[in-house]
This record gives sequence, C-alpha cells and structure tokens, in this order.
Amino acid sequence: MMTYVVVLAAIYPDMAPRHATRCNWRDRWRSLLDIWAAVTIVLLVLGTIYFGIATPTEAAGIGALGAFGVAALYREMTFTLLRDVLRSTAVTSVMILLILAAALMFGYVMTRLMVPQKIVMMVVGIDQPKWVILAMVLVFLVLIGMVLDIVSIIVITTPVLLPVITALGIDPIWFGVVLILTCEMAVITPPVGLNLYVIKGIAPDLSIGQIIRGALPFVGIELLAILILIAFPQIALYLPSLR
Repeated sequence: MMTYVVVLAAIYPDMAPRHATRCNWRDRWRSLLDIWAAVTIVLLVLGTIYFGIATPTEAAGIGALGAFGVAALYREMTFTLLRDVLRSTAVTSVMILLILAAALMFGYVMTRLMVPQKIVMMVVGIDQPKWVILAMVLVFLVLIGMVLDIVSIIVITTPVLLPVITALGIDPIWFGVVLILTCEMAVITPPVGLNLYVIKGIAPDLSIGQIIRGALPFVGIELLAILILIAFPQIALYLPSLR
C-alpha cells in the first residue's frame, strides 16, 4: 500500500504537493515534540502488554487513563467532553457486547444442532480441490463483509469455518491471517463496504463515488496480498514457526 501511494505521488505530484517552505533538520526534529502525546499513549498500551505488566484489557484502561491525562495537560478536559466520551464509549461497548452475546448464543445453538460437524462432512464429501473450497469461503467472507464489521464477521463465522478449514488440512494460523486480510478487503469493497461510509463521514465534501474510486486500487492490493499468501504460505507461518 505504501509503495502504491509513493508511485501514485510520483506520477501525479499534485495529489501529494510539497510543503510551500523547506524545513531544515532542526525544525524537523523540533516538530517531533508535537507527537509526544500520541507516542506516550502508544507506549503505555503496547509497552505494558509486551513487557507483561498488563493484559490487553488492562492496557486499554491504562491507555484511556493516559488519554485523560493528556487532555488534562492540554487543558481541554471539560465536562462536555467527558460526557461525550463516556456516552460514545457506552454506545460502542454495548454494541460490541450485544454482538458477542448473540455470537455466543449462535455458537451454542450451532454446536447443539451439530451444524459445524454436518458442514464439515458435506465439505469433505465435495469432490473439489481444497483451494476451490477455500476460494468459496473467501468469497463468502467478502460478501458478508460488505454489511458487517470485522469483529462481527470473526465471532459469527469462526465457529462454523474453523472446523471446515481444519478438516481440509489448512493451517488455522495461516487461515487467521488470510481471514483478517479478506475482512479488510470486504469493508472497503463497494457498494456497501462499511469503511467507505466511515470515510464519507470524515470527508463529507467527497462524493461516495469518489471514495469508491479511490478505494478500488486498495481492494486490488488486498487481493494481491491474499494471492501471495496462498502461493507462499510461509510468509504468514515463518514467525509462528519460531516458537
């Protein structure tokens, strides 16, 4: 993706114009001081996880506390801001918890009805190479990814797809990587990719047609990445193999 952006900027300089005034290295280093807040929060979250100080959930709380601290230092912490943050957090948390609760119930019902086992038997009985079946699974993920967010896709489809993938002899770690890439591609795939409308909300001056045209090359890049991982699965499995 970075290579695509660099090439595009080289071909069409107007899409990434240079700054009007040139900066010396002293100004460049000094400008890095402006990102201290973001760097601090990242270090608080990832640092506490990687050093074993906190679990991911605890690290999220530490990050939130750090964000409150930064807002207080900048003297931007007001009652209105605090109210809006808490309201947004409550809405997002309730949405995610409802999805997880529904997914757990869905998984329980599927297990009791032995649906995954029946699907595995049906798939194993299909006289097709495993890569054909994998392609069908990926197309299915792209289609549902147009209307669902990534978390919903993972928690809803994993109980059904994982036994199928295991039965086909496909490495589940490799499939997990490909699953995430496929979900990323799905949420920017027109006509109803959810992230397209998120961008529309951030940049209301752009039409949805312009956003779709801008996103299509990245859909192709994601597809290319998936094809490369299919051809060379060692790319996704090299680091896990070092355990």
